[in-house]
Amino acid sequence: MEWTKRLSSSDRSNGSGFPTAKTATADIFGADFVAMNITFSGYQDTLCANKGHQFYRECEIYGTVDFIFGDAKAVFQNSIIFARTPLNGKQNTITAQSRNSPTDIGGYVFHNCTIRAAPNLQGWVKTYFGRPWRTYSRVVIMQSDIHPLIDPKGWMNWDVTKLVHNLYYAEYDNRGAGADTSRRVGWCKLLHTKAEANQFTVRNFIKGNNWIPTQIPYFQDLM
Repeated sequence: MEWTKRLSSSDRSNGSGFPTAKTATADIFGADFVAMNITFSGYQDTLCANKGHQFYRECEIYGTVDFIFGDAKAVFQNSIIFARTPLNGKQNTITAQSRNSPTDIGGYVFHNCTIRAAPNLQGWVKTYFGRPWRTYSRVVIMQSDIHPLIDPKGWMNWDVTKLVHNLYYAEYDNRGAGADTSRRVGWCKLLHTKAEANQFTVRNFIKGNNWIPTQIPYFQDLM
């Protein structure tokens, strides 16, 4: 297993001259990265799942704005995603995935995860699954427990000038008060069959059977 990471614990920001990826609490890029039972704790731009195939199992990830971002081909499984209270006037966006063309392999899948409020989250904060950092952003939430913090729209655009027809934001077989899809944005894809969702499993999306160590427990397929 090859992997590279950078950790930071300072006040770096894009506004102070650093590239966005350099401001992350954890910036992970490389081939066949596995994280298990690790807590990634920050606010904006917590975890840069940047490049390569990545698998996260039973992790906890805390943040506010775009706190899981980058263009790795990654599956998050049996993990807990905690939304914190952002700065005044800001909303929470869990993901800012950066797939930039239809041929890019990147994308994030959340399988059997829990998406919930951190203990300090204030009730007035709008929280969304994600917004597109790049034109072909791809995120799938499936068979996960969604708490009621998620705004009924589910997803938001980066700004009003960006096209949304190239995005792939999808939901499948989720549960919990925040899983109601009746008021989702019109460009959210609702997957209705296992055949549609099957392409996003560990086995198929990241070919995990070929490289995830045998001592790491995981669901190869849909539950």
